[in-house]
Amino acid sequence: MRRKDLKNLEFHSNPKGCLYLQEIDALIGVVTKLMTYLSPDTFLGYFVFDGQPNLGDASKIFSFELRDGACNGSIDYVSMTNDSIDAILEKKPESLLNGINWVGEQRVLVLRTTCGRFVAGFNCKPTRVYAYIDYVLLGLALAMSKIGIGDIVLQRSVNMLMHNIPDSVKNFVDNVFDKNVLPEVVAWRVWRVNALLLPNFFS
Repeated sequence: MRRKDLKNLEFHSNPKGCLYLQEIDALIGVVTKLMTYLSPDTFLGYFVFDGQPNLGDASKIFSFELRDGACNGSIDYVSMTNDSIDAILEKKPESLLNGINWVGEQRVLVLRTTCGRFVAGFNCKPTRVYAYIDYVLLGLALAMSKIGIGDIVLQRSVNMLMHNIPDSVKNFVDNVFDKNVLPEVVAWRVWRVNALLLPNFFS
């Protein structure tokens, strides 16, 4: 999955939620590359990533449809995923598990941070392999830990999930960040050098 193949890509800088455009760009790059690595023939689906600051309202950080869109006949992956995200956001943070939460048959990733929480959802065809959806969401969590290395709460959140992340996903994300094989990650590293004084910067 190449980034230029994505449809309806939206992303918004969210400094109150501790993410800047350069960080968001790197996350999108890692997620799309991981999708291709895990399942190169998956082209129908929808991904969304939201942030919610402490005592604040949630807002979308980024979302996109895969190359062939987000509808499979009568199945609308956008509505399905957004409904599961909304159901999670309506719950009190203390009632949620850190990591993969079930909403009906849908899976939603919840990560606690110093600033609040991040929530991500993903649905795709084929949906027969739930492990694929889980691994993409857990790969995002691992990428978040790389970008938010200075956030102690986030680091603890991701460390709690490490036993659920397969070695193939760990090695993939480590390789992306350690060897600078993605242009988005390279650009993030260059930006990061001068970003340490930005408000709410957490890496």
